Amino acid sequence: MRAFFAVGVSRQVAGLADDLQLKLKQAGVKAKWVDPTQLHVTVKFLGEVTPDLAVELAVLAGNKLAGRHAFSLGFGPVGAFPHWRVPRVVWLGVRDEARQLASLFMAVQEAAEALGLPREVKPYQPHLTLGRVKAWPVQGVPLPIVPPVSPHQVTGLRLVESKLTPQGPVYRVCREIPLLPGGKPPLS
Repeated sequence: MRAFFAVGVSRQVAGLADDLQLKLKQAGVKAKWVDPTQLHVTVKFLGEVTPDLAVELAVLAGNKLAGRHAFSLGFGPVGAFPHWRVPRVVWLGVRDEARQLASLFMAVQEAAEALGLPREVKPYQPHLTLGRVKAWPVQGVPLPIVPPVSPHQVTGLRLVESKLTPQGPVYRVCREIPLLPGGKPPLS
């Protein structure tokens, strides 16, 4: 199975992403847009793994995350990979002042390494993928301003199976790893 670990986002954040996609479309960006109902923040992409290995990894990651509390994330600004001059992916940034997502990433990374999976070589940069760019207007695109939204509460980590189809990926949550309630609000 093709799998990854991720945290979901609220309907409010999905609505924000939908608005940003619309603004980028109106500015002439042609992209394969991510369905806002499918949005997530990837914590660690696993690639192709056996279902048994995925479950074993989820159990081990859950053990490493035992005792961790829920936490809040903010969102913005809009960015692009590899850069704005030749964008291939347009994304919405994730503000995680307390570095909680990086901590989740490290726990999953350690669990993956313990089971023989390779270490991630790129630095972890949490984001919400808005779309994969097919054509970028020659005159450039004004960056959409991200309006303030209520902080998003991360209450757990998900193991997600991804099936690729001609219409786009279809995600299925295989396992939830809950975090303890009562997390602290984000730093100002």
